[in-house]
Amino acid sequence: MYLDHERLHTADGDGTHVRRLGPLHLNISAAAWAPDGRTIAFADDRHRVWEMRADGQSAHVVAHNDEDSTNALVWQPLNGAAATVAHLARPAPTGRAAC
Repeated sequence: MYLDHERLHTADGDGTHVRRLGPLHLNISAAAWAPDGRTIAFADDRHRVWEMRADGQSAHVVAHNDEDSTNALVWQPLNGAAATVAHLARPAPTGRAAC
């Protein structure tokens, strides 16, 4: 899985069979595979965190991020079975205070 021009793609290990994933109207800022490989979480430029199946289907919003933007997503185990997504806000540029 990789981001290219704010679009999410998957490809085979040798770079063939590139496929765009997720809703076509979104600009994606971060993405992460679930530990079981069946789900992908991603964040868009409208401060929402989404989940979808690994085939790109069934995308739905699971959280709204109150921060400026999201530059990383990390899956964390919950009670050893399920998983939730934690999002990290991008730090403020040097010399500026975070709002």
